[in-house]
Amino acid sequence: MEGTVHFSKELRLILYGVNLVSERLYRALEDAGYHVEAFFDRRYRELNGQYPVPVRALSDDPYGGMEKDGFCVIILLQNAAQHEPIARDFLKRGYRRILFAPVLSELPDETAAAFRKTYNLLLEGEYQELRNIPLLHDGLFGLEDSVRHSIIEKEGSHLVVWAPVELLHSGLVLLEHPELTNIPLSAYTHYLELFQYLQGETGNCRAYLECCVARGYQSPNSYSDQDVLTQRKQLLETYMTELNKGMGFFISSAAAAKWNDGLNAFNLTDGHHRSVFLLARGFRYIPVRISGEDFRKWNRVCRSERLRACLNGGGKRPHILHPGYKKAGEVSDRTDLLQLQSIQRWMAAEHGGWLEGKTALDLSGAHGYYARGALRMRARGAAVYAPEGKELIEEIGALEGFPCVEILDRWDETGKTAYHTLFVLGALADMPAEEKARWIERCAQACREECFAAVQDAGELELWKDRFPEARSLRKLFDRGRTVELYALRK
Repeated sequence: MEGTVHFSKELRLILYGVNLVSERLYRALEDAGYHVEAFFDRRYRELNGQYPVPVRALSDDPYGGMEKDGFCVIILLQNAAQHEPIARDFLKRGYRRILFAPVLSELPDETAAAFRKTYNLLLEGEYQELRNIPLLHDGLFGLEDSVRHSIIEKEGSHLVVWAPVELLHSGLVLLEHPELTNIPLSAYTHYLELFQYLQGETGNCRAYLECCVARGYQSPNSYSDQDVLTQRKQLLETYMTELNKGMGFFISSAAAAKWNDGLNAFNLTDGHHRSVFLLARGFRYIPVRISGEDFRKWNRVCRSERLRACLNGGGKRPHILHPGYKKAGEVSDRTDLLQLQSIQRWMAAEHGGWLEGKTALDLSGAHGYYARGALRMRARGAAVYAPEGKELIEEIGALEGFPCVEILDRWDETGKTAYHTLFVLGALADMPAEEKARWIERCAQACREECFAAVQDAGELELWKDRFPEARSLRKLFDRGRTVELYALRK
């Protein structure tokens, strides 16, 4: 980190955000002999004149032409997710002494932690301990493509790594239950239902108990259903207790996994309960133990300036399931992941063979995320419709081991082929009604079996149902400031 500064009484303090916390901090700082120059708040017209110091607007910064070394900004918004964007706005205006609590941060982990520690000391009134306030600068930001974020520790010839949940599949040898063999972990519904049942959230764990019988965990002379449930309840309590302490237990007992060259994913060879528990808790990355050879297979080399610019620019960031891009994945939107998991659970219930021998078309605008997901669900072929950004999608596909995904940029060519499954998701969300109706018709013509779409309202749902009579709601999501409902639509 480049440079630090002492929190001295010579600094001119700016408090961003007028609320109970900032009012209390203002009084505490003044009582301790510090000088608060002003509040900054978007409601400055409404609030100015109500406090002993002015309430200013950042958009009309009265200190814009002044040297900023004598100022220190303290961001006090209650929504910590807004801290970093506001801090970057101040940085553009020349301020470098900024105290804030970064979350969903693009800062390096250790730098973000240093800012949070300093911020907490400030709120606790430990002003004399603020001897090393980090100085903010542009060089700190940027989603570096570094594998170090994915490696937790090395153990001889093996590594414990953070694996994206999308890449975790069940084991390859489950002879008694072939439907549970080599499927995405998010579709391991019998384990998910077990944990829900043990917490009183659902009333059925029969599928799990039947699996235990088939795999030899029970017999007439061994365990009853109640015995199994009692043991699993104890296991769940252990997991919850350990998680409250941190990730130490789950890292030291990381599930073993082996790379699957055909799916470009990992098959768990043990630790299904631990991994599903973390999945159910919303973890996007789960610790697994893999060989150095398998890590090299996963860690394909591709350093692309185009990809780097996309990650560090505005707009929707692509999901890249590669060890060099974990940092980018941590701050990207989770909507696509949640939708894919819902689709996979629906597939587990409705498709015994998943997409075996079938084709899929991804129109979602998610840089081929669902096309690659379809190939991991055993599709024999997948294409992406993308009028722009073809090179970027190709590079991500190569990174994930799918250089053969076809990318189509003209609908007059794309629409000539019928695909078994279409992934539309939220691609039509911002279209005018007439254009949306036209695209729904196009999707119907290009789809042979099922289509997945995020629907905004009843009117749009009726348009879909005119072409796909069977519509099943999979889940509701909050996406881009609005509530949408994910549907599986069938002809």
